[in-house]
Amino acid sequence: MNVYIKITSRCNLACKHCFSDNTNLDIDLIHIQNFIQNNRNYLENATVILHGGEPLLYDRKKLKKIID
Repeated sequence: MNVYIKITSRCNLACKHCFSDNTNLDIDLIHIQNFIQNNRNYLENATVILHGGEPLLYDRKKLKKIID
């Protein structure tokens, strides 16, 4: 099972084929942590994919906490 978590809509590109709206919105770290905590049983055997516009534009300290 794959779980996709869109952590940001920010992107440094403007690809015509991309569905990202590039509105510079980031999902709050608390919401992501709550989602992970509430769905821990489902996520144990899942592949979690962080995406968005460009996930590496998300705050690096917060991104590290999500990955940890």
